[in-house]
Amino acid sequence: MTVEHELNLVEPEAACPNCGERRIDELVWQNDEDGQVRCATCDFVYIPPNRRPAEGGDDHDQQS
Repeated sequence: MTVEHELNLVEPEAACPNCGERRIDELVWQNDEDGQVRCATCDFVYIPPNRRPAEGGDDHDQQS
């Protein structure tokens, strides 16, 4: 088990790109179909790197 898992943190690369939030409870999945996450700390909506299309997909990162 990793330290991140024990502390309920996402991996650093999945943290909010706007504020760096990593606490699982503050990162809320918006829609499983497109993989968007809303950061409850700063209200930024993004798609974590592990959920983005591999090639040619649209980048849905946006400030809401």
